[in-house]
Amino acid sequence: MHLYSEHACTHLNPYSPCSSSTAARLLLRRFLHTTRGDLSAAQRLLELNYGLRNKHAHIFIDRDPLDASSQQLLQVA
Repeated sequence: MHLYSEHACTHLNPYSPCSSSTAARLLLRRFLHTTRGDLSAAQRLLELNYGLRNKHAHIFIDRDPLDASSQQLLQVA
């Protein structure tokens, strides 16, 4: 199966709506490329990724780069 096929996009649609934006399509392609086109592996990886992002929203979603703790981490890195 071609990595960028519409079937792959449709199969993974519940995890990332590929028809809605170019960014979503690129994200799907990245997951499919990482798993060498294996749809079930890409699905598991997407579920893990979004699960971790939602579980730790304070790190991935709700973070403020200007916050004191974020600035402290930037100084260490």
